[in-house]
Amino acid sequence: MIGIRFARMDDIENIVAFLREHWSENNILVKSRRIFDFQYVDGENCGFVLAADDETGRIYGLKGFFPFNHQPRPDIAAALAIVLQGVRPMLGMEIQRFLEKNTNCRWLCSTGLNPDTSVRIYKRFRGYTVDRLKHYYRLADRPAYSVAAVRQKRIRPVPEGGGFLLPDTPEALFAVFDPAAYREQRPYKDEAYLTRRYFEHPVYRYRMLGIRSQDSEGADGVYIAREVECNGARVLRIVDYIGDRRAIARAGGALERYMRERDAEYADFYCYGFDHEALEAGGFVLRDENDPNVVPNYFEPFEQRNIDIHFFSTGDENAAVCRADGDQDRPSILPEGFADE
Repeated sequence: MIGIRFARMDDIENIVAFLREHWSENNILVKSRRIFDFQYVDGENCGFVLAADDETGRIYGLKGFFPFNHQPRPDIAAALAIVLQGVRPMLGMEIQRFLEKNTNCRWLCSTGLNPDTSVRIYKRFRGYTVDRLKHYYRLADRPAYSVAAVRQKRIRPVPEGGGFLLPDTPEALFAVFDPAAYREQRPYKDEAYLTRRYFEHPVYRYRMLGIRSQDSEGADGVYIAREVECNGARVLRIVDYIGDRRAIARAGGALERYMRERDAEYADFYCYGFDHEALEAGGFVLRDENDPNVVPNYFEPFEQRNIDIHFFSTGDENAAVCRADGDQDRPSILPEGFADE
């Protein structure tokens, strides 16, 4: 009989074998145990829900997840949902409901949904916001571009001056920014999550870009970004944001200055639930269906094309979703010399 349960640590080999057979033998989570553990192992907990045979242990479906915080009612990101066809109708939704109920989560989201399957399914059920992340970007003013395909140079004017706070350790970040002050936001990302996700990543180096407070020496909000080198150029990928979302409106000058200092061809930001006017005031342009420019999302390997990222969340009250909320900002290719230990 197929039962639904949380995975145990001794299920990991079977999970990897399932992914190898039913997803891809070349996927980084299959090839690297270190990446797998970073993504889904927290202490003695393996972040998967399994639909598995009670006697043989054979897996018929799974969904990965990880918490943004460790509150009694945590906010959670789900990722990597795979269900074998023909096993049981709506088995994927059974797994989803199990995850929601048995984690006692306050809010849950998942990015990277397949628009032909998962998007259609979640739209059939009440209680879910199903949409695509909005893609904002800011171009540097230069005569030619190597990564983006720019057919119409759209650059919003921003005030001169100003700069970001640039904490480069968890201690430095939490000295100027208190995540707990924003625990009512969804998702609430606590110190443990931010430290592990962004300061202890085994491959990527993330940069904290703190928006200076107007009445203190701290930061009201923080962009979380990483730089990508491609085609002899550099781009700045803003993958997350924590703090007062309204502070973005006065950070345009700091962003322009930082892009100039880092010689970034452009900065981009996939997000949902942020105020459009604040983002425009902060120097961003929305890439919508009428925008003639191409602002790539895939770099491993590089593809010069626009990509929409679909998501669902359990309601949208005071909620925002960013590109890194899930598994949309993880390596797809192991870097040369990477040690899997």
